[in-house]
Amino acid sequence: MISTGFIIAGVASVFGFAAMMFLAVTAVMNGHGMEIYRTVWLFEDSWIGFLVCVGFTIAAMIVAALFRLRDYLQLRRLERDSI
Repeated sequence: MISTGFIIAGVASVFGFAAMMFLAVTAVMNGHGMEIYRTVWLFEDSWIGFLVCVGFTIAAMIVAALFRLRDYLQLRRLERDSI
């Protein structure tokens, strides 16, 4: 029962993120990238700021994955050499 709720929430968040990306890209392409919008918490942000935040998040996840891959390869090499 709870897993169904998690699945529904996950799908809804993916669609919500896709809608925000569509709005941001459309606003920037139409020349309204610096317009201010308010979030649910009344935080003011611009569409370009949102896209920059998404870009840095993706870059950070790529760097973290590379660190994790490097750590995994070092551990595998250590286990192979110690036998």
